[in-house]
Amino acid sequence: MKTWLFFIHLFLSFSVLGQNLTITEREIRNEFFAIRKIQNPQSVKEWKIPQGVSSLVVRIPKNQDFTNSYLTIGNEKILLVEDHDSANDFSKVSQLFFVSPTDPDRRLSLLADNWNNPIEIHEFSAPPFSQNVIADQNLGKNTARTEDCDFPNTIKQSTWRTGLKPPAELPSSTQVRHVIVHHAAGSNSATDYISVIRNIYLLHTESNGWNDVGYNFLIAQDGTIFEGRDGQNVTTTDNVTGAHFCGKNQNTMGICLLGNYETAGVKPTEATLQSLGKLIAWKLKKENLNPLGENTHSGGALKTISGHRDGCSTDCPGTNTYALLSQIRTETLRYCTILANESLEENTPIILYPNPTRNTFSLKNNILQIQNLELYDACGRKMKVWEKPQAIYSVSELPKGIYLLRIQTEKGEKIEKLLVE
Repeated sequence: MKTWLFFIHLFLSFSVLGQNLTITEREIRNEFFAIRKIQNPQSVKEWKIPQGVSSLVVRIPKNQDFTNSYLTIGNEKILLVEDHDSANDFSKVSQLFFVSPTDPDRRLSLLADNWNNPIEIHEFSAPPFSQNVIADQNLGKNTARTEDCDFPNTIKQSTWRTGLKPPAELPSSTQVRHVIVHHAAGSNSATDYISVIRNIYLLHTESNGWNDVGYNFLIAQDGTIFEGRDGQNVTTTDNVTGAHFCGKNQNTMGICLLGNYETAGVKPTEATLQSLGKLIAWKLKKENLNPLGENTHSGGALKTISGHRDGCSTDCPGTNTYALLSQIRTETLRYCTILANESLEENTPIILYPNPTRNTFSLKNNILQIQNLELYDACGRKMKVWEKPQAIYSVSELPKGIYLLRIQTEKGEKIEKLLVE
């Protein structure tokens, strides 16, 4: 009798096309996670999402045809995209689909013309968490001066993980030589960012089977920085070995930008980019790393600041974010002087002109004695050195692009950006 009751619990009947059909097996793993197994996707048209489910993800066997594959939640129709970075037998659709707890129209349907193999829907139930906790404490907001190199304000794991299971195992530490930028490939409209973080945590721990969230940090569209993988007093968040870079996580720190930047016309917000720049600048200053440089990683060269797709076949961090990486590398220098041991004051009277330039430039300086200049390209390669001050400096032989000029004086160093047209 108990066996029959168990199967009655697992197999649920729904009304599909006016008929009562047993369409899916739903296995409740725990209070936060359930798996719905659909044996024949072609026969499933629509079902109700259970109360309490806050997000879900679709898992499809690898090498499935994604042509004309859509998921509909309520009235929203979403094109499904394969996650090429999946490490198991399933190819996870790389997007968490969020379900409003107050939406009365909690219907879900699949349109997949070419799906003939069983699929799984992983459902997550993150308990509600008050966004007011963040607002009341004014946490995570980064209002420091642009040139400030201190560790930026963050939301700690102990805050956003309230009510969820903590990691079961202690983390390992790594010496970071690369910062890897990701995107969550999730909602561009969700504004309850702490709920988004909690659902990502459930995805990584319950569905992926990891001990903790994969990223070291996550940044919301309003610039709020969340600390990700927990150091648990063994190490610091920035030095925890993550689970984010194609199985090659040693010597990397992963930063995930909330949102989907593969979506046409959607770019990271200015608040996101400012927090990203401050966080990267702090880390690179701490580790004495060149934001324009590269280091050896897993047998090959990898830029100090790279995107997820630099490690394996994936859309992450989204085409629109990836196109900004050169700008992010150079703009990181705005937040603190990383290439110099001693920086000059912001108001130091050194003027670079004309800028942009085509052939030559000069330095206007009435106080400091300039000793020498070094010019770096956007990849951190040293292109030219002037060991003595000159009235005119020639760059006519250089290709067009953004360069960083390192100016050394008797009182310290200063970085200036030079644009060659």
